[in-house]
Amino acid sequence: VSLDLKDVIGQWIKIDLGVAQRSVGPRGSSISEEQLIKIKKAFKAMPLIKLTKALLSDRIDGIGLYHYKFSFDKEALKQFIKQLIEISSKQAFTARDIADLSQSIDRARLPEGDIWIGKKDFLPYKIVSSSKIFQTSVSGISPVIESTATLNFKDYNKPISLSTPTSFKTIEEVLKLF
Repeated sequence: VSLDLKDVIGQWIKIDLGVAQRSVGPRGSSISEEQLIKIKKAFKAMPLIKLTKALLSDRIDGIGLYHYKFSFDKEALKQFIKQLIEISSKQAFTARDIADLSQSIDRARLPEGDIWIGKKDFLPYKIVSSSKIFQTSVSGISPVIESTATLNFKDYNKPISLSTPTSFKTIEEVLKLF
């Protein structure tokens, strides 16, 4: 099955947070300020991304950059998710839950990519990440979706001007494409 995204390329997508919150329904939960502080602390303490290889230095727009390969640290991700659930959930995390979580993350193929970091300011200037979602079938494992994203960062600390787009698709319209 092929997915054609030509109708959303270059298109603004509007997400109405009120609709999103209502769609969560009664099972949705609000996070207290104390829980939010704990989640932020756990996130800062758990390096989820690791640099796996230093590559040759590079330049973008005349700026000297370090260039690295990166990947997600599955063990750190397991610990972070476990902490996140313990902080935000009222239910205890069982040994079976931990084993299931660990097994799911072990089987996952997490995104990896390249990052370019400024030599003087240590800010990110470019991130290229790729990922694949696989499907298991009788004939084996085959990729279902392959994606590559390139993020370019520039003009740090410069004023910006934002205006609301007049032409957009709602998230509901986009989800109908799937």
